[in-house]
Amino acid sequence: MEEGPSKAGSAWGSPILVSVVLLIGMLCIMTASQRIAIMANWASYRMNPFYLMMAPFLKPANDPRSAFQFASDNYSEVLKIYIDKAIAVVMAPVYKVFEVLSTSIGSAVNGVAGVRALMSNMFGSVQAMVDVFMRRFGSVGHSLVRTFQQLLQAMEKSWGVAVSSVYAGLSVINSIKNSIKLMVTITITILVVLAVMMFWFFFALWPLLPLITIGGLMVADFTDAMGMDNGASDAVASIACFDPATPVVLSDGSVKPIQEMTPGTLLQGGGVVEGVLRFEERCDVYSLRGVVVTGSHIVYENETARFVADHPEALPCGTRDAVVCLLTSHRRIPIQTETGILQFADWEELDEKDTAAQQAWYEKVYSTLNGIPATSCPETPETPETPETPDAGFSGSTRIPTESGLVPIRLLLPGDRVRAADGKSTRITGLVTLAGGSKAAVPVGIGHATTGCWKHEDGLWSQPTSSTVVHEDAWYHLFTESGTFVAEGLNVRDFSDLGSDLPSTYADTLAALQKKRDP
Repeated sequence: MEEGPSKAGSAWGSPILVSVVLLIGMLCIMTASQRIAIMANWASYRMNPFYLMMAPFLKPANDPRSAFQFASDNYSEVLKIYIDKAIAVVMAPVYKVFEVLSTSIGSAVNGVAGVRALMSNMFGSVQAMVDVFMRRFGSVGHSLVRTFQQLLQAMEKSWGVAVSSVYAGLSVINSIKNSIKLMVTITITILVVLAVMMFWFFFALWPLLPLITIGGLMVADFTDAMGMDNGASDAVASIACFDPATPVVLSDGSVKPIQEMTPGTLLQGGGVVEGVLRFEERCDVYSLRGVVVTGSHIVYENETARFVADHPEALPCGTRDAVVCLLTSHRRIPIQTETGILQFADWEELDEKDTAAQQAWYEKVYSTLNGIPATSCPETPETPETPETPDAGFSGSTRIPTESGLVPIRLLLPGDRVRAADGKSTRITGLVTLAGGSKAAVPVGIGHATTGCWKHEDGLWSQPTSSTVVHEDAWYHLFTESGTFVAEGLNVRDFSDLGSDLPSTYADTLAALQKKRDP
C-alpha cells in the first residue's frame, strides 16, 4: 500500500530533474553565446539576477581582478544598490507625509496672512494688536517647519547609520570567514610539517633506539642504587614535640612561642635552654588543656610522669607537619596551659647526673645497633670544662655530602637529601641547634664531633673514648629518615641514636623516671 506513492514520486521526480538540468544548460549556452556582448556592456547586465550568478564567467578581459574577486565585488555593489532602492521605496511615504505637512503649514500661514489683510481693512483700529499676534504666530509656524525639517534630517541620518551597520556586519562576517580559512590553512600546514618531521626522525633515530633503551635502564638502576626514588621512609615512627606556637614560660613569668626559643634562654624553675630541635615531619598530636603535643611526650603532674596519650584529659586533635622540642639544663619545659603551668619533659628526659640511667641508655643503644650486649660504658676523660659526656653534636664547618656536593652542616635545611651510612640518599627530617661552648670532641675531617656522637668504625657502632676540648659558638646535629648520615667521610648516627628503633626505648625511659620519684 505504501509503495504506490513512492513510485509515483520517483516517476515525477526524474522528468523534473532532467528539465531543470536542461534549463540550466540552455541558460549557460545562451550566456556563452552572448558573452562578448555582455562583457562589453557589463554595466547594463550586472544587476540581472541570472548574470549576477554568472559573473565569474563574464569578467571583462581588461579587469585586473580575479574572477572570484570580480564576482564578489559585483555582488556587493548590486546588493548595495538594491538596499538603497529598498530604503528609498520604504521611506518615500514618510518623506511625502513630511512634505504634505510642511506644505499645509505653509498654506495655513498664508491663509492667516490673508485674514490679517482682511482684518486690517475691516478693523483698522485693532491692526496693531493683530500685527503682534500674527508675528508671533508666524514665528511659531516657522519654528514648527524647522522642527519637522530637523526631524526629517534625523530620520535620514538614522537610516544612514542602519545602512552602515548592515555593511559593517557584512564586513565582519567576511573577516571571520577569512580568519577561519587562514587558521585552517595554518593548522593543516603545521600538522603536515610535524608528520614529515616524525617520519624522517624515526628513520634517522631508529638505529639508536637500542642504545637509548639501555641508557634509560642504566639511569633507572643508578637512581635505585642511590636511593633517589623517594620510596618508603625509614623515619622515626614517633617523636616527642610541640606545636610551634606552644607558649613556654620564661624565668620572668612571661611566655614565648617555642618556635622562637634560642639556646641560652632562661626558663621558669631555673633551667636554661641548651638546644632547639625543629622537625618537618607529619605527626599525630593531642590537645592537653590547650597544649598541642605528640602523644609520646612525657608530662609531669603531681611529680608523676606519664605519656601525654595516657593522660585522661588528652584528646587526639589531628596532625602537624612541623613540630619543635627543647633541650634544657633541668630536663623540664614549663608550658602555659588553659588552667595554669604544666611541666613537660625535654627531649633528653634523663638527668645527666643519673649515672645508672645513662649507663642503661648506652647499653641499650650499643646492643641495638651492634646486635651484641655492651659490657661497659666507655669512660670519657674528665676535664675541668667537660666533666661528663656531652650531647652529640658537630662543629658548624663539618661538611655533609649532599646531592649538590659537600655542604657545611650549619647550612642544611629540613627536606635536603644527604648520604646515609648505606650509601643511599636519605632526607633530613629535623635540625638540632645546640648551645655553644667547650666540649670534649674529636677531629672529623675539617670539623669536630663531640664524644656523644655514635660513629661506625671497624664494623661496630661506638662513641669516641679519647678527645680534646674544642670550643664552638654553636654545635649542630641532624635527624634523618634512615637514622644515619655521612659526615666528612665518616658514617654516624643522627641525633636520635637509634633512628626508627627509638620508640622501643620509650617505656624503659618512662619506667626510669617513675622509679626515680618513687619513695
